[in-house]
Amino acid sequence: MLVLLATTAACSAFAQTIYKTIGPDGKPVYSDKPPTNPASKYSVIGAQPGQAAQPGQTPASGKFDPDVEKAVIEVMATDDLVQQTESLCARARPDSSEKFSKAATNWKKRNARLLTHQRRVLLEAFSAGERQAIEAKVRARTSEALAASSKHGPYSKSPWCEESLAQINSGSMDVASKPHISSPLVNYRPKAP
Repeated sequence: MLVLLATTAACSAFAQTIYKTIGPDGKPVYSDKPPTNPASKYSVIGAQPGQAAQPGQTPASGKFDPDVEKAVIEVMATDDLVQQTESLCARARPDSSEKFSKAATNWKKRNARLLTHQRRVLLEAFSAGERQAIEAKVRARTSEALAASSKHGPYSKSPWCEESLAQINSGSMDVASKPHISSPLVNYRPKAP
């Protein structure tokens, strides 16, 4: 049941300020904190809506492959569904909250590399407007998926939480093990302007 919901779920808005600097080896380095060296050149990407643009901010190219967009949405959606499931089930079944927390944490660890790729691609491949459109799509899908699951009765009285926990723990919701999701993100290279 949760796997079905995972394909229709979505992510909460990913609107976080990310700082991009170029490391000594010439590779980009991403952080949620500005560089400590004031002489470092950096760009700010993914700023919160309404936040003033920072010096050196570079817009995303706005050019993307539809498979990349689908992969970004699937990773964001599954991540959000896992986190929402943890939150809902921990509140509905406090006696099992530690189990749900551990399952969500382990899912994040198993998929950490792909989650990092997804965040990078979201910020590099999509303009601010495109990111907002993606975030709106995934929010709507999450709401729809959770509304469908709540039709089975209160989470505390239905087997939904236990079934969801089993699916998260089994790895069947791992996006990193699904090539149609992971490959477009891992292989993404920015297009030349």
